[in-house]
Amino acid sequence: MRIGYLAAPEGPGTERLAEEAALASRMTPALTAELAARWVNDGTADELVTRRRREARERLELAKEILGDRLRRTPANHVTYHLWLELPGGFRAEPFTSQARRRGVSVTPAEVFSVGPATAPAAVRVCLGAPRTRAALEKGLQRLKDTLEGGPEPLASIV
Repeated sequence: MRIGYLAAPEGPGTERLAEEAALASRMTPALTAELAARWVNDGTADELVTRRRREARERLELAKEILGDRLRRTPANHVTYHLWLELPGGFRAEPFTSQARRRGVSVTPAEVFSVGPATAPAAVRVCLGAPRTRAALEKGLQRLKDTLEGGPEPLASIV
């Protein structure tokens, strides 16, 4: 379910916000909007958010347990379904991404998120929310760890 609400103070720009919100929600089915409104009013939405945050925390702890110091540090209260995995020397993000994909794990190289002429770090973004079960997540994280420990594959070159 994807729907959003906007609460804004009265003042300049409120009318414009209302127009934008109306445009953004134009294709939202009425049943979805009604269900979401009921969930907000009866506390179900808060309970769902609490559960999602708990699940995100538990998945992040699992990632820290398996990948350890390779993970980029995040603030203790930061709850997310994504994290950054720093690659050790010798690895470049694109080849690592291909190597991980061959092992059945999809990660995104940092270059995708780079803007401008800055050099992207040797890192990949790992999504902890995509695997449906924690067992599948654990399997994928272990494959990433094994890929790191195995080192970069030699590149075949044709001259």
